[in-house]
Amino acid sequence: LNKGKGQINRFTALIILLFIIYAAILSKLISLQIVNHEDYTDRANNSSTKTIAEQAPRGKILDSSGNILADSKQSYAIEYMDTEESREVLLDTLTEVFSMLDDLDEAMTDDLELKIDDQGKFYFDYGTSEPSAIKTLDLRFKQDRNLDYYLKKELEYFKGLEEEKYDEEDIIFLEEKMAEVTAEEMFYRLVKQYSLYELLDPSEEEEEKYKEMSGEEITELLKERYSLKEIRRYMVVLDAIKMQSYSSYNATTIASNISDESAFIFMQKLNDLPGIDVRYQPVRYYPYGSLASTVIGYMSSINPSEKEEYELKGYDVSTDKIGVSGIEAAFEDFLKGTKGGNIVKVNTFGRITEKLFALESY
Repeated sequence: LNKGKGQINRFTALIILLFIIYAAILSKLISLQIVNHEDYTDRANNSSTKTIAEQAPRGKILDSSGNILADSKQSYAIEYMDTEESREVLLDTLTEVFSMLDDLDEAMTDDLELKIDDQGKFYFDYGTSEPSAIKTLDLRFKQDRNLDYYLKKELEYFKGLEEEKYDEEDIIFLEEKMAEVTAEEMFYRLVKQYSLYELLDPSEEEEEKYKEMSGEEITELLKERYSLKEIRRYMVVLDAIKMQSYSSYNATTIASNISDESAFIFMQKLNDLPGIDVRYQPVRYYPYGSLASTVIGYMSSINPSEKEEYELKGYDVSTDKIGVSGIEAAFEDFLKGTKGGNIVKVNTFGRITEKLFALESY
């Protein structure tokens, strides 16, 4: 009898345990699908919805007989869409993308003002020789990359000083210290800031060790496997992603104006390249090449010294190009076109799954 009662008690306990588990699962489902349904739906929609700007085709330039001297044609661009999943394998993806670009003899987009020459010397190139402009652009470049934030944490001068109580003297001191940071030191800082030690494929223990190292120490380790220019290549894309995060445009161009053949090869490999996509992009085209180029002019990226002026006009200084000489510059306001864009849903790997809203460029 005791044995039978023991079995009954165990059976009863098992039933109670199963009931508790079932009740916990049921309560979680009610929480997810009823109580917090709208909250989770909003989170899912926000995390998967991206705004992608669409560059406008530029106006044509014709001669007196109606012959086209300058036009826009559709070309292909390799772009990266940042998501949590694509970010986890970003460096591996970039390694494959760089290898493909090299094999296809395609150039990557490189707008980073921090350069390295053939002798391995670091320098800044702000596109101007005017000292006052260089000083302003240098300060902006470093502020955009949070150098002021890090210096305030590092310098003894600012210890215990509340930021809201900074006076003009404190700000001038900070700007002077920022100006003293050389291109080489800035490079090392960005190596650390962008966690490029991940290129070494570290274990958890090694990763903790690398986090305590300086950017220069990490660079020395990286140089055992990569050249400085190869390290900078990763930096260029990571920096572009960071700068792009300040605007509503969520895709970062890695290479533009690539050939149809190269675009087709990338399209075949997209399943192996999380976050990478191939999109149409208008590019300027001159049917007669350099003929009358001094009159027609040419296009170029917006000079950082003119950033604020063109931002006020609605330009995206990180992606838009403008006329810088000749007719292209003189009639910029008439030729630039009107930019459109798309609000889209993307999957976990940055692929567009649905267009929610489209505004055509023209």
